[in-house]
Amino acid sequence: MNYLETIKNVLENKLGDELLVSVDKIEKNDNLFNLGLDSLNVIKLIIGIEEELNIKFQDKDIDSKNWKSIENINKLIEERKV
Repeated sequence: MNYLETIKNVLENKLGDELLVSVDKIEKNDNLFNLGLDSLNVIKLIIGIEEELNIKFQDKDIDSKNWKSIENINKLIEERKV
């Protein structure tokens, strides 16, 4: 399943003002850390995605490579939704 739009919606709602570019300009493989994402924002993003999709990430999921791009986040969600 594809969660790209859900991820973008959460980015917009939770972090829209904190990113360096508008969420609608972010491509799925753009490095989010280069666009203003930081460790605190990752936690906000995790909470937002967990609430939106009713899933729970594991401690091991809080690895920067999982949150580097929308595509990486999508893959992680797919693994958790199984």
